[in-house]
Amino acid sequence: GGGRWLWKAPSYLVSAAAAGLMLALSPLPPLPVAGFSLPLFALLSRSFQAHVGGVEQERKRAVQVTALQTGMLEALAMAVEARESGGNPHVHRIAKVAELLGRAMGLGPAERQALGLAALLHDIGKMAVPDYILSKPGRLLPEEYERLKLHPVVAAEIVERARFPFPVAPMVRSHHERWDGKGYPDGIQGKAIPLGARVIAVADAYDALVTDRPYRTGFPREKAREVLQMGAGTQWDAAVVEALLFVQTRAN
Repeated sequence: GGGRWLWKAPSYLVSAAAAGLMLALSPLPPLPVAGFSLPLFALLSRSFQAHVGGVEQERKRAVQVTALQTGMLEALAMAVEARESGGNPHVHRIAKVAELLGRAMGLGPAERQALGLAALLHDIGKMAVPDYILSKPGRLLPEEYERLKLHPVVAAEIVERARFPFPVAPMVRSHHERWDGKGYPDGIQGKAIPLGARVIAVADAYDALVTDRPYRTGFPREKAREVLQMGAGTQWDAAVVEALLFVQTRAN
């Protein structure tokens, strides 16, 4: 694989340098030494270039595989969301809001890319939750709620198997944790929760509040913002809620 050639690359460079040093220091006449050293240098150079080309091919294949995995998981996430929302998936909207929040909080491009992907896939584990639980309009029974609480774990396991080149799975696993430690599945709190998970929690909650569901009408935006502000510092990270209000104020 590409990794094997990368660690061998310094040895090729050292060998090439040795050939040059032989030419410079040898007591033999320069012409015979050059006749021996230059073909050796050319051979090593071609070998190194071939291995660099192999590394590049491996990198391109890895990018293609990652894109294919992302596309397949994205399609699955949309199917799961459509099943819950009654045919109107909005995971892309949540991902866009999450990326805007990430930018407002100073995350770099790679971190925002990971965040957007995690937001896109965060509920993929709901495929393991029965329909009647997802669409139930009233309060869930304790056993139903326990079944629902498994979905971040299932989602994280699916995402982990995709082996993305950035930490997506921890964000997915922790997006239902609460700032006060009363969330699930691990009951972690505060800054122990990955920042990306805290951002997704706010973006997801806001979208859920303003979106119509088969069993209720969505809240007006101002009411949804009030709900988030009431839960800031307990359910959600207050800094992320503040970032949402800032982003929306600028958008308006």
